[in-house]
Amino acid sequence: NRTISSHDLDIDTNLIFDDFLKSTYRKNTVWLDSKNINRVENCNYAKNWLNKFSNNFKSLLVELPTSSINTLEDENWVKCIKSIDLIKNVEVGYYLDTSLLKRCSDDLKEKILSSSNCKKLNKQTTEILDILNIRSITFDFSLGKTAVESDKDFKKLKWHVWHVDSVKDINDLIIRQNIGIILVRNDKHLDNLN
Repeated sequence: NRTISSHDLDIDTNLIFDDFLKSTYRKNTVWLDSKNINRVENCNYAKNWLNKFSNNFKSLLVELPTSSINTLEDENWVKCIKSIDLIKNVEVGYYLDTSLLKRCSDDLKEKILSSSNCKKLNKQTTEILDILNIRSITFDFSLGKTAVESDKDFKKLKWHVWHVDSVKDINDLIIRQNIGIILVRNDKHLDNLN
């Protein structure tokens, strides 16, 4: 019954996110890595929380876990996610399957142009995006750049990325028409960009 700031329950930081709302950082953009929003009960909790607190932020990105693909049959869950996406300053993005993304990128680097991994990634991703009517994806840029940049459907989407580790990639992303949040890799050569 609380919103915590942690990447994982096992390493809970004891930072209650509601306390963040009382801080001076309120009018920022926040990326919510919503690990367990793929269950209806948790989605409804998130929807209620977002309806109550979203105005405290410039914008919020709610990242759906990859496992959400298994919840598409649940009409109540789909309805809940669509309701969250309708909140004016909230955007819902789908977290691309990292292992499949990496396999697809590796296949393309090996010149396997009709990769079954790439086909599966596209099919799985477009299915959930179409059902939920969302147009944002989140992915590890260092692993998925090749796969995402090579897919005509993914090029049309808004990207939210992390592990960007070169100034050239940052510059290319910044001039891209449809980029959301860019999280650069912590690196001594990129300190001026963090």
